[in-house]
Amino acid sequence: MGGGAGDDGVLAPRLAPTSPERDPARMYLLSLSSQESRRSQASALRVVARLFGHETSTMPWEHLRLQHTRVLRATLARTKAPKTANRYLTAVREVLRWAARLGLMSRDDLESAIDFPAVRGSRLPSGRAVTVVEVQALFATARSDHRRRRGARDAAIVALIFGGGLRRAEAARLTVGAWQGGAVRVRGKGDKEREVPLPGPAREAIERWMGLRGRAPGPLVDDLDQRGKALTPDAIHEALHRLARRAGVKPFGSHDGRRYFATQLLRAGVQLRHVQDLMGHASPAQTAKYDRASADDRARSVELLPLPY
Repeated sequence: MGGGAGDDGVLAPRLAPTSPERDPARMYLLSLSSQESRRSQASALRVVARLFGHETSTMPWEHLRLQHTRVLRATLARTKAPKTANRYLTAVREVLRWAARLGLMSRDDLESAIDFPAVRGSRLPSGRAVTVVEVQALFATARSDHRRRRGARDAAIVALIFGGGLRRAEAARLTVGAWQGGAVRVRGKGDKEREVPLPGPAREAIERWMGLRGRAPGPLVDDLDQRGKALTPDAIHEALHRLARRAGVKPFGSHDGRRYFATQLLRAGVQLRHVQDLMGHASPAQTAKYDRASADDRARSVELLPLPY
């Protein structure tokens, strides 16, 4: 992308590695409360560093000035969705604040460098509305798997993601002790704990898996090749997509299980506040964004509008 601290306009790399305790990017990532957030923002910082021709470890964050961050904002506004661009810019702001805390840049340079507006705009929601028939196909394919242990585990994953609305990272963190027989105790974003009751079919899927897995302490859904090793969020994503391919279900996004959960409950008339609590959201507005009512649903809704003609 170009631009730098020197007269030649180049953002030169550090001449020597920064010690870990004085690396502003590392300190920022360590300040985040969840592994999921750290992974997400580490990826954002990697993208930004590469825009400047660096890797995260060699990027001289403390040399960024207003001319660099303004160009960065313009580049991200042009190439990323507004929400993604603003997440990247938040990461940069926080790294620069850490650089100032560590004495690597002056307060005046910091205030100037972070003096840029958010990227405005919005995009239509990503993901799609997974149907009841598709979820039924996922369960049926898992139940008929000739590898009984894999099938039972995959059905348990579907139960947690689609029947409990859990995030992949939340499902990955579950231990056997979190299963209460009718509900799971979930540790979500911000290290906030909540209890999520599961519907009857989801409970049956979990109990079938527990019958094969056993109730020894350890991860609730584990790696089939390395017993006792927890699945990563990415491994849960892959397991779901392998199951979907075998079931003939169109690919779906990593959050579409949560979207299914929210959409079906809201469609059934469950209060938004209750769905918010079940999903571990901070606000009802956040939950409402997960509602994937179909175009047909919206068309039927407007037909309810009284409009004399």
